[in-house]
Amino acid sequence: MATFRWKALQEYSAFGQLLANFMWEQRPPLNPAQISDLTGIEYLTVYRWFANNAAPDPAHLIRLAQCTPLTVHALFVAAGYGSDAFPLFSIADAWEYLYAQVMAATSIGFEEHAIALRVLQTVRKEALTQRQPSAVAQTAIEPAEDE
Repeated sequence: MATFRWKALQEYSAFGQLLANFMWEQRPPLNPAQISDLTGIEYLTVYRWFANNAAPDPAHLIRLAQCTPLTVHALFVAAGYGSDAFPLFSIADAWEYLYAQVMAATSIGFEEHAIALRVLQTVRKEALTQRQPSAVAQTAIEPAEDE
C-alpha cells in the first residue's frame, strides 16, 4: 500500500479536519490504514474521506465514536448531519449533557436543584445498568364537573 500524502489541514472538510486532528494527536500519529484497522471501516472509504472530502455515512460516524474519543455529536456536526442547536449524543454523552444542564440551571431554587439531581442520578443509574424503569400506573383524569 502506498504512503498516504496529507494535504494542508484547511483543504479538508470540517469532518476531515476533525478526524485528521485526532489522528495527528496520537503518538505515533495514525494514518488512514490504521484508522481503518482500528474501526473496521474499509480503507478505501477512509481514504475517500481525505482524498475527495467525501461525506461519511452516519453508520461510520457512530463506529468512529465507538472506537475513538470523538463524540457522536462532534462527528455528526462536522459531517454536516447535525448542529449545536440540535445535539446528537451517545447514551453516556447524553447523561453528561443532562447533568451539566441541571448543574448550570439558575432559574430553580436550591431544593428543586437537589431534587432534580437526585432524580437524574437515579434514572441514569437504572438506564446504565439496563434495568427497565418501573411502570407508572396510568390513571384516567376525570374532567371537573361544573356546578
